[in-house]
Amino acid sequence: MKHVFHTLSTALLLCACFAIPAQADETDTSPIKRVPPVMPSMATHSGHCNMKFDVNKTGTPFNIRTFSCTEDIFAKPSKEAVRKWVYAPARKNGKARERYDVETRMSYKLSNQDGTPVSEAEPVKVHADERNTDTSPTKVTWIWPSRVPPLTKNETSIQCCVSYSISQIGRAFNIHTENCRNKLLAKSTIELVSFWKFKPAMQDGIAVSSEGHTRLISYTKRPLSKFKEPNGYTPIIGSSREYDRVCRLIS
Repeated sequence: MKHVFHTLSTALLLCACFAIPAQADETDTSPIKRVPPVMPSMATHSGHCNMKFDVNKTGTPFNIRTFSCTEDIFAKPSKEAVRKWVYAPARKNGKARERYDVETRMSYKLSNQDGTPVSEAEPVKVHADERNTDTSPTKVTWIWPSRVPPLTKNETSIQCCVSYSISQIGRAFNIHTENCRNKLLAKSTIELVSFWKFKPAMQDGIAVSSEGHTRLISYTKRPLSKFKEPNGYTPIIGSSREYDRVCRLIS
């Protein structure tokens, strides 16, 4: 009887020993050192950036990717923050191994210089009859395109359609372009609009963000001897009505 009990005890012990490694394939997926992201100085609105990355055997993140960022400016600080994180390495059969496709989200909250959060309301829709009146930029900082496609024989300018929202502090965000000649021109147009300053929409006496703003930007060729912009192209800001007439027609 004692022999049978000893045999059963040994068998149970062996089973338990072989079962332990299978339960220890993964460790805690929370970082043991987490560095918060830095809010970009050009940010005009709260937002977030979804992250996916791998962790090597020493617990260091690598192959860091961003996706579904509410604004492109959140991508770079998100990656920089994750690079400084430290994880306990995953283990299998007692050995450290790499972990793949770890996901997280970086959130950014708009605040004043003293750290006080800025109260943000839901964006208000801009009516068509308002878009051509009080929503023109109050301050325009010119960003000259680094490269503009050459004009054809019958062209006098190249046009780029742009739509955007305006934050409660008067900055454009969520900027999108359509019908630009190439990606470089689209990028230059987004940079151009991102530096503009607007008068924010008001709701019950409080500044709120607004969406549905549109403009037609035309890049017109000028003589270099008279206008000293790079490549001799001058951006001309068109109205929202021109956007409706030109961009909606060619979309």
